[in-house]
Amino acid sequence: MKLNTHQSLWISIILFLLLGLLTIILPITSNITLPNYITIGSIAIWLIGLASYFLLVLPSYNKTQKKFSELEKNEENLKSKIKDLEIQSLKYQRANEELEDVKKSVDQSLSLLSATFEATADGILAVDTQGKMLNVNNRFIQIWNIPRNIIESQDDKQVLSHILKQVKDPAAFMNKVLFLYNHRNQESYDKIELKDGRTIERYSFPQKVGEEILGRVWSYRDITETTKAAEQFQKIAEGIPIPLFLMSPSTLVIIYANEGLSEFLNTPTKDLTNKGIPNFLVQKSWQDLIQELQENPEKEIHNKELSFEFNDNGKLKKGWILLSLKLVSYQGMDTVLAAFIDVTAQQEASKQIETAYSELKNAQDQLVLAEKMATLGQLVAGIAHEINTPIGAIQAASTNISNGMELVFLESPKLYKILNDEQIALFNKMVERAMNFSDQLSSREERQYKKEIQAILESHGIEDNTVAPKLVKIGLIKDIEEFISLLKLPESDFILDMANSMGKIRLNINNIEIAIHKIQKIVFALKNYSRKQLDDKPVPTNLIENMNVVLTIYHNQLKYGIDVIRDFEENLPSIYTYSDELSQVWTNFLSNSIHAMGGKGTLEISIKKIDDNIVIKFTDSGKGIPPEIQQKIFEPFFTTKPEGQGTGLGLDICKKIIEKHYGTISVESVPGRTTFTVILPIKTDLEQKALTSTMVSAN
Repeated sequence: MKLNTHQSLWISIILFLLLGLLTIILPITSNITLPNYITIGSIAIWLIGLASYFLLVLPSYNKTQKKFSELEKNEENLKSKIKDLEIQSLKYQRANEELEDVKKSVDQSLSLLSATFEATADGILAVDTQGKMLNVNNRFIQIWNIPRNIIESQDDKQVLSHILKQVKDPAAFMNKVLFLYNHRNQESYDKIELKDGRTIERYSFPQKVGEEILGRVWSYRDITETTKAAEQFQKIAEGIPIPLFLMSPSTLVIIYANEGLSEFLNTPTKDLTNKGIPNFLVQKSWQDLIQELQENPEKEIHNKELSFEFNDNGKLKKGWILLSLKLVSYQGMDTVLAAFIDVTAQQEASKQIETAYSELKNAQDQLVLAEKMATLGQLVAGIAHEINTPIGAIQAASTNISNGMELVFLESPKLYKILNDEQIALFNKMVERAMNFSDQLSSREERQYKKEIQAILESHGIEDNTVAPKLVKIGLIKDIEEFISLLKLPESDFILDMANSMGKIRLNINNIEIAIHKIQKIVFALKNYSRKQLDDKPVPTNLIENMNVVLTIYHNQLKYGIDVIRDFEENLPSIYTYSDELSQVWTNFLSNSIHAMGGKGTLEISIKKIDDNIVIKFTDSGKGIPPEIQQKIFEPFFTTKPEGQGTGLGLDICKKIIEKHYGTISVESVPGRTTFTVILPIKTDLEQKALTSTMVSAN
């Protein structure tokens, strides 16, 4: 190391001092005698070194003191700066801790976002403004079956190519993509059909920070099962013979409507769906009803009676309905399932009955002046006897419809979860069979059918002995084998109950219509006792079907104590009749037989072709008609019933109806067996009258 002059001088002084000290101290400590000149020289060297110290070191010391003083000042300044730096460092430390907290919070948010990103059932794809893939979740990869090596390559073209190979319409798929990339603010929703039969729901939203668009997020959801379930639900809904529809609870837009609603509103289904529900209600709005539904803990409304009114092609249509509502999920959406029954006919029938009562009372007052008060008094007093039966049938059918509707309305969505397409078709066939079954089986017939069906079921491995009675109840008494696959399902009881309810709804609606016509005819007959020629024309009539209609109306009164034995000849020819009036005859016979047997006994009904006639016989096991009054029962106002329970008009009216058909009516009776016999000729001029009436109408 090279020394400067100052440093060399200091080293020389120190060496002189040390050398001088050595020459003085060494002789003393080691008893060495040195020559005088050496001693004198040593002292001289030491003195020279000492003198050099005072001459050179002291000035340097003063300078050093000044430097130390300056250094102390600098030290104070440095300490002050260090203190400031420590304060600043503390601030930085606190800021750093806050930054760590923020970073930790951000990490947690990112972790939650990442978990959410992966946990969603939707496939997510995020792209930048140029369409370049930024991120995807595993569900996206699963939906599109994309190999890992393509994802890891981050090659957008490979990913897009792999997707397009699976799409039925690649051009439409790409057109939507390109449109959205050129219209960056647009949102989008559509459905994509894949070649493998799947249906994918696609959403797309722009990704924004403030107002700046940074890219786009695509969301894909596999709705194949939901779509199939919706299709199965629609198949079931089309088999329900009443207006039924689904609507959005927020927008009141109809999502689905069956043919029943289309027929009621006389509007094609395509003009109803995806549009707001027509507000045909009078007392309430749909918004009020939905609010009432949402406030209901059970989220259901059953058989709410409401009036309606709307313009049907320039004609005002109004009446009453029984409306039921329920909140349900459909294709992943919250919807309102609505169904209703048009009960206008029942309401109008009630009004007609009230009007008839009023008119009959007015007629009574007028006939009193003509000395016929007693006779018409009996007529007014007995009107309840003539109309109570069809009114009871209306009430019974309405109750059956209400009960059946509750099951169909609440439980039908379960069917499309249980059954596949093939089973749904088989179920619809079962419902159709139930709808077309109108026969009323006797107890003996039911037992025989149950026994035969149970044997068939057991041959197919179905041991449950509750299935056969339900099949008989529905009317599935023949060709049971084609339904075996449904009957083997664990939910077979539920399926049979649903088929029975759906079939019986339409059957009971028909019964109500029939009963209303009966009331109208009865009122007309009572008001026009002379039985003047009616304006309606004869029609071809199947007498067995005509009889079964009446038996259906009386089913509730017969099934609890009367064994009905039907002996109907197959392939009977149809004959021209006033069918409604004939039904009135059978109704009167049934009513009289039930009364004669006290509600318990055996009723045999026979319909057969004998020569050129059809012979109908009603035989009951009642107490019988005494011989002395058998010839009087067809006279007006004669009755064997207690006062106030009959007018005596029934059999007289029946006689006039049969004579109008060129037939005869007779009775044979002994205690325990009474038979009414009606003989109707197959060929009469009623056929020519019907044809003439048709030609006149055509001209």
